[in-house]
Amino acid sequence: MHQASLLRFALAMALFGSVGFFSKLTGLPYIKLIAVRLLCAALLLFVVWLVKREGGMDKLDRREVGMILLCAVANLLNWICLYASFEKTSVTIAISLYRLAPIFVLIAGRFLFREKWTTRTLLALSLCFIGTISIMGLKAGGHPVLGGEGIAWGVMAAFFYAATMLLGKSVTKSSLYLVTFLQMVIGLLILLPFVDYTVFFFSK
Repeated sequence: MHQASLLRFALAMALFGSVGFFSKLTGLPYIKLIAVRLLCAALLLFVVWLVKREGGMDKLDRREVGMILLCAVANLLNWICLYASFEKTSVTIAISLYRLAPIFVLIAGRFLFREKWTTRTLLALSLCFIGTISIMGLKAGGHPVLGGEGIAWGVMAAFFYAATMLLGKSVTKSSLYLVTFLQMVIGLLILLPFVDYTVFFFSK
């Protein structure tokens, strides 16, 4: 992996590690929290897209629309599972399980895209898996969190995140900002019917 790409990925994952703690502080049910996140992300990406001027909707590759829709659904399911995991188990364990996503991506890439595995790849996979299990064991400290519902949600979140990344590899011609903006909007539209809006208002 290119050093600049590796640095960006490491920074993104480090920033993402704080998401769970902020979600705990909001006190909002995860469906409402995801709706707010989708709305804020859509607005921000829309502004960035306008500033970057990377082409309008007419420049969207029509052959990629279906894949963009699938990415949006996979990303939404990813967030739902992840934030549900935050509610059901500790942030440390949820985030640790989420780190299994690259393992799913590498395994799928090996069989779907015939990507070659090197000794370094196998070593990275092993360390990632061992590290995740170790962190979970240390954090659990003997209480029942290891067998809890939050573990299942965390693993599913990693799976759908991996699916989002793999599906996204097929979207190469459309603007990155436009595609991500559309994914946020599609996810928000799907989620809106399930949002209880009264939670956003103060009761008298």
